[in-house]
Amino acid sequence: MRWRTGIGLAGLLAIWLVFSSVAAAQPFPPSRSWGTLTISGEAAQEGVTITAQIDGIECGQGRIVGRAEGIEGTLYSVDVFHNGQVSGCGEPGKEVTFMVLGREVEQKGNWDNTGFVRLDLSVEGPPRTPLPGSENSAAQATEDDNGGGFAWWIPVVAGVGALVVIGAIVGWTRLRRAV
Repeated sequence: MRWRTGIGLAGLLAIWLVFSSVAAAQPFPPSRSWGTLTISGEAAQEGVTITAQIDGIECGQGRIVGRAEGIEGTLYSVDVFHNGQVSGCGEPGKEVTFMVLGREVEQKGNWDNTGFVRLDLSVEGPPRTPLPGSENSAAQATEDDNGGGFAWWIPVVAGVGALVVIGAIVGWTRLRRAV
């Protein structure tokens, strides 16, 4: 009777380990800023990178995503990461500074991951000719380097650990019965 209780407790422990590790592995969602980008009053070219900073720390990069009919300027999108993803980055209400063409944009936003934040940006200066292949490289690097994916290995390790614990308990109870 006692060994059944032990196996039941081990099973509950295994379930708890698996589900707690999955919950802990979930990243905080970023704050997504979007809007129009104009450079010296003209629509920005594709390939222009928009960088988001909080307190001088780079917390995300975005890019031009296209144009929309009836809207002056090109549309951009930037994901600004949470402090849990990049240390020192977003928390509710923190001020977000944007950089375009190496210049700080006058408009500033507030970090908010409860919805999309619209902020139209404009900067003065000559439009920069984009480098070949630069339009996707910044966005790809942001996704790959800053935890854009699910940490699949955490629940796997927890599950294997739970199976080892259950196997040890079952083996121990069988050994005790044999003695």
